[in-house]
Amino acid sequence: MANSTNIAESLFRAIAGQLAGVTMRKMFGCPCAFVNGQMFAGVYQARIFLRLDPLAREQTLKQSADLFAPGGPAMKQYVLLRESMHEQEGELTSLFRQSHAFASSLPPKEPKPRSAKRPRQS
Repeated sequence: MANSTNIAESLFRAIAGQLAGVTMRKMFGCPCAFVNGQMFAGVYQARIFLRLDPLAREQTLKQSADLFAPGGPAMKQYVLLRESMHEQEGELTSLFRQSHAFASSLPPKEPKPRSAKRPRQS
C-alpha cells in the first residue's frame, strides 16, 4: 500500500506542480491541490481524485474511475481514478488539466478565517 501511495503522490505532485496558480495543502489527511481556493485534485488511499465538469466526469466514470466518497456520501463533482491510470501519464495529465481548468472557471473561494485558539483551562 505504501508503495502505491508513493507512486500516486509522486505523480500528483509532478503534474499539479506544472499547473498555474496551484497551492497545496492537506485535506482528509492527504495532499490536495487548489486553484483560486477551489480544490481540484488530491490523493486518497493510493489513488488520485479529480474534480471534473459533468461531461468529463461521466466519461471518466465509464472508463477509468469510481465516485469519490471519502468515508461518506459521494462528492458529486469528483472522481477517484483507478490505479491503472498511474501508468497512463498522457491521459492522467490531460485529466489533471481538465480538472484545473474546471476549478479555475469557478468563482474564487475566500479562505475561512481561523478561529482564535481558546486558552486551555487547568
